Amino acid sequence: MKKENTTQNYANSVAGTTVKVGYRATTDAEGAVVSIFGTVKKAEAVVGYVNYDRQNDRLHLSFEPFSGLNLRERKALASAALADIAEITEKEG
Repeated sequence: MKKENTTQNYANSVAGTTVKVGYRATTDAEGAVVSIFGTVKKAEAVVGYVNYDRQNDRLHLSFEPFSGLNLRERKALASAALADIAEITEKEG
């Protein structure tokens, strides 16, 4: 019997800010992460996204609207997102 792809949810608060990221990781039949999609929120308003795609070896971080976060929050989010993606891919793989 073939094992199906699965999804796993993760959440993180960006240290020193009110920014939160909710991630959804999709794994292949062997349990390796193939993609991660994250929604960035501040005070319950969506202010950006994090996307990781293993096949194309890409990580995208977007701020929408750019003015939704200040410079300190954008820097903290970028650092946290890189660490989160690394942790999720290592945990699942």
